[in-house]
Amino acid sequence: MSVPGIDVSTHQGEIDWKKVKNAGIKFVIIRTGYGDTLVNRNQIDRRFHENMRGALAAGIRVGAYHFSYAGTESAARQEARGALELVRGYSLTYPIFFDYEYDSDRLAGKLSRERLTKVAQAFLREIEAGGYQAGVYANLDFVRNRYDMAKLAGYDLWLADYNSTPHYSCAIQQTSSNGRVNGISGAVDTDVAYKQYREDFTLDTREYIFHRVGQTYRFLARSTERPEVYSSNEVLFPVKYGGQDSRGYLYDIEALGQGMTTISARVNGQVRSFRASLGCQLDLTLYRCRVGDTHTFLCRSLRQPNIAVGDTKIVEVEYAGQDINGYLFTLRAKQEGATTVTASLDGFEDHFRVEVEKK
Repeated sequence: MSVPGIDVSTHQGEIDWKKVKNAGIKFVIIRTGYGDTLVNRNQIDRRFHENMRGALAAGIRVGAYHFSYAGTESAARQEARGALELVRGYSLTYPIFFDYEYDSDRLAGKLSRERLTKVAQAFLREIEAGGYQAGVYANLDFVRNRYDMAKLAGYDLWLADYNSTPHYSCAIQQTSSNGRVNGISGAVDTDVAYKQYREDFTLDTREYIFHRVGQTYRFLARSTERPEVYSSNEVLFPVKYGGQDSRGYLYDIEALGQGMTTISARVNGQVRSFRASLGCQLDLTLYRCRVGDTHTFLCRSLRQPNIAVGDTKIVEVEYAGQDINGYLFTLRAKQEGATTVTASLDGFEDHFRVEVEKK
């Protein structure tokens, strides 16, 4: 049995995921970014979070791929850590794939077969250590000449082979770079999965918004084994085991303050996650700068907050997008003085003070 899918990046532009789902697409492999995204944040795929949220909301199962420029094992591990940071909070059914191509040679240098295989192994092992499935994307040349495939045999192969039948045994075959799918303007890579990726356990929640401090929310992990469950913000959103019933395992989260958390459950190497929040929380309490300076700040919330500036002659704030942690805004200092930036959402507020000095 084969399962139809696609792989996408920012190059596909805005995608109508409901139309993609109705077109029969069952899974999508989404680009996280390229190179070291922990140091170079501009290398995160600009539509990664948008595509993840859209696909999952439409009921399409997801995986991810990271385009590598790593020439050493340590660089590969760093890239893997960046990919892991980006996928936290999303429930992946498919692996995170290591994608090293001819363009990667431009920065990494053309690596020997032994060296490239070790670089790939370093990335893949780091992904596995993070609790996710790992795989390798490659074309036939890389399979035959660039990798020692015997040393990568334990990892799923995603093979770029545009023939009707793949020349090499693989879990997923990329079948075209010029596919057409309703909901996507222009060409898109098409894929077929031969391996049956199953969701052995699920969470009954995709996201949750608390309404007051002290409120508790109970969620269900449908699993035959008790998963390890943890909160990324244990101080404000502690999670506790709540027992077992015929459906699976129950857990309780309590909201002790404003902000956001990612709740993750892990069992047998699979990770399922969702985000929960109460109001909004800014990542600053005080920002000192000079006229002309800019700074991007984060508001931790599940929905976009309202941002108000006390004195717009002193600073201006513009929306700058969102990531897994919340919503980003860019502040620009216009003239000397002091003012307050306030975020508000659902009756909750948080603020920070801005002090601007002469240039």
